[in-house]
Amino acid sequence: LAGRPEAVFPGYRWLDLWRNEFRGLRARRDPACPACGRRDFPWLEGRRGVGAAEAVCGGGAVRVPAGERAPDLPALAERLAGTVADLELRSRLLRYRAGGLEVLLFADGHALVRGTEDPARARSILARTAGA
Repeated sequence: LAGRPEAVFPGYRWLDLWRNEFRGLRARRDPACPACGRRDFPWLEGRRGVGAAEAVCGGGAVRVPAGERAPDLPALAERLAGTVADLELRSRLLRYRAGGLEVLLFADGHALVRGTEDPARARSILARTAGA
C-alpha cells in the first residue's frame, strides 16, 4: 500500500484488541506444499468441495452436488419413462440406468452416479437425462 514491499512482514500477523496482544508468525514457502509451493488451490477453484463433483472413495461412483433448484422428481420420471432403463421413483429418490451408468437423483438435487469415477462422465449423463 505504501509502495514499500520490503517493509511488509513476511508471515502472518495476529492482533487481539480485547487483550492488547500483537503477535507475528514467520513462515517460509515450502516448494513441496500444494498451496504455497505448487500454487494448487482445488477448493478455491471449485475442483473440490461443495460445488465440485467428486469420485466416492473406493465406491466406483461420483457424487454430484445439488444445483440451484431441487428437481421435480415425479415430472422428471414421467419425462424419462421409455428413454432410460430400470426407472424407479420413490418419495425422495429417482433411480434409473442410462449410458451404462446407474443414476440416483435425490429430492434435494444431489446425485450419485454409479459405474464411473470420472466426474465429467457423471455430469454428462446427468445433463443428458436430468438436465442437471
